[in-house]
Amino acid sequence: MYSIRSVYKTKDSTRGVLGRLKLFRELYPEATNNLQTVKELREKTISEIMGNGKTGGRYKRECVVAAADNFLRLNQPVIAAHELRALDLQHKRAYTDVRGLGDVTYEYFTMLLGQPGVKADTMVRGFVDAALKEQRMRPVSADEARELVAAVQAAAHP
Repeated sequence: MYSIRSVYKTKDSTRGVLGRLKLFRELYPEATNNLQTVKELREKTISEIMGNGKTGGRYKRECVVAAADNFLRLNQPVIAAHELRALDLQHKRAYTDVRGLGDVTYEYFTMLLGQPGVKADTMVRGFVDAALKEQRMRPVSADEARELVAAVQAAAHP
């Protein structure tokens, strides 16, 4: 969630996402793979390290805690990364029901957890649209771009 519209690396490690994430992991190693621990940290603790970024007009720290809470409330709670199933619609809704978190960031979130996928962001859509334009075809939506890239990947590396 903190990767949404963020600078990853900076000279000042307290400003880039990677530096702040490294510090967060050092201070709260138990939270790196336990949503119950993340939820218990509360928003204030998270924002002290990760900052006050916003997504969808909402503080990212609020989104983190809300998504953790949603995952923990599922009939079969998701506590650790290996329990998340990217294609499970309940898991996807636990994430995307949080205002500020959507389909594209869900896909990226699951990819960061090691699951296969395509984050159809501006760069990927631009690449796909440029290739289609050369073939005199119309531009596509993010979902269509993701499907095209996934189909090419599956065909090239079944």
